Amino acid sequence: ERSGAVPNGAGEEGATKYTGSACCPMGGDAKAAAKFMPGGKSWTPNWLRFDNSYFSLGGKADPDSLIAFPTDRVLETDPG
Repeated sequence: ERSGAVPNGAGEEGATKYTGSACCPMGGDAKAAAKFMPGGKSWTPNWLRFDNSYFSLGGKADPDSLIAFPTDRVLETDPG
């Protein structure tokens, strides 16, 4: 189911507050929203925007709704 890296699958039952159909990320564009499939777990709240917000979230990431792997989170504590 999707990537297999997280237990969240396709559809509303696998969606988080950022990937459910209620929070359509298409900015009100109904045509684009029709192509959106709810479910899964995103890296950032605005997961369709390409920016560095994943790394600026720091320890403030919502673990129930956002992916934050230990290999990435170590960047917050590694002094080097």
